[in-house]
Amino acid sequence: MRTTNRCVKCGGSKFLDVTPQQTYCDAGGTLREITLTGAAVATGAKGFFGNDEQSIVTVSVEVSVCAACGYAEWWVPPPALDTLKKLAGHPAIRARDGAATATPFRG
Repeated sequence: MRTTNRCVKCGGSKFLDVTPQQTYCDAGGTLREITLTGAAVATGAKGFFGNDEQSIVTVSVEVSVCAACGYAEWWVPPPALDTLKKLAGHPAIRARDGAATATPFRG
């Protein structure tokens, strides 16, 4: 949709583009940036109770939503894509080669 300007689902040509600069208000009334949580990564430090501290890695995403049918396509800008590639292999982020898969199912 991003490159063809056509919805792959219904063929529509009107979109609502949500960029990382746009925010939403969470249940607590705090404005938040739209992000994709990549993974909780150990920092190597110990917390107050001796547990391993973790840092949540998030990346900004852009979303195009078809105004006709609501189908959405997510796009990760290059700097955020580099972050995700570095995290490949983490339990929350699996690298997959579509060309090497004989089935369309993602398992």
